[in-house]
Amino acid sequence: MDLRRIPLNLVDAFSEEVLGGNPAGVVCDARGLEDWEMQRIAREVGASETAFVLERRGDDFDVRFFTPTREVDLCGHATIALFWVLAEGGYLEPLDGRRVLYQNTRAGRLQVEVIGGRYRPEMVMMTQVPPRTIAREGWSLELREILGIGEADVGGIPEPEIVSTGLPDLIVPLPDRECLWGLRPDLIVPLPDRECLWGLRPDLSALKAYCLARDISSVHCVTLDAESGFDAHCRDFSPALGIPEEAATGTASGATAAYLVSTGMIPVSRDASFLHLDLEQGRVMDRPSRIRCEVHLCSGRPVGIRVGGPARTFFGGEIQLG
Repeated sequence: MDLRRIPLNLVDAFSEEVLGGNPAGVVCDARGLEDWEMQRIAREVGASETAFVLERRGDDFDVRFFTPTREVDLCGHATIALFWVLAEGGYLEPLDGRRVLYQNTRAGRLQVEVIGGRYRPEMVMMTQVPPRTIAREGWSLELREILGIGEADVGGIPEPEIVSTGLPDLIVPLPDRECLWGLRPDLIVPLPDRECLWGLRPDLSALKAYCLARDISSVHCVTLDAESGFDAHCRDFSPALGIPEEAATGTASGATAAYLVSTGMIPVSRDASFLHLDLEQGRVMDRPSRIRCEVHLCSGRPVGIRVGGPARTFFGGEIQLG
């Protein structure tokens, strides 16, 4: 029996340390693999997503993304992981400051910028699909019961919205003193800062059904912060994709950045053209992540999103397929 040797890397995206951030599988040469083989590899790898490069034409890479249970149109943290490995592993010419590349995905042709020197990348930034608000979900009793939060806890907070920068994510703002004081100066908040976010224990079975009924990839919960060095803290639940909780989500972070601006939770002037945000995720999973978001603005509205950060490769080898 002839064995095929498939290169495989495991990479922690959005982290400067191994075993932080969000792990992703990376297959830099998936030529000849069938759909079912990529799905089985992703299931065996067990990371929330695995990225596969099917073809390369100059600076264009045909990329597909698989969770352990299904294919998805786009994945932010697996994109960061993939282009980190391409730069680090010698698949690209030696870096000299910045290198602009493109990935062709089911969400479209998207720009990726790799920053670093020689074969030592420092940062990968991915351009996402322009932000789009799909629906305003509102604070329904069903959603509050699934998340386990009371009606009083959401007074004065903008309503959840389904926002897409490549995948449809439900962005859910949660109480925080800074957030609520900014929107309702007269409101007395009964919860300590971020206690609502850290204490979330959603009903994942009910949340999966909720997401499937609305074609939502994930529910991304966010709380503002003005003191920790981050602009906001987040948690992401994706049971509809077979992922109970993720430590870092690039597409949902892009959607969150757009939501924070468009709802006024983070105010911007109408003549501003750019906003930089740092989001933290993964704290309750003991996999802290820092996700850099760049929001491009026109008349105070978000019109373009880039998301990125560093990564660290913690495994490199190959798998054998018979």
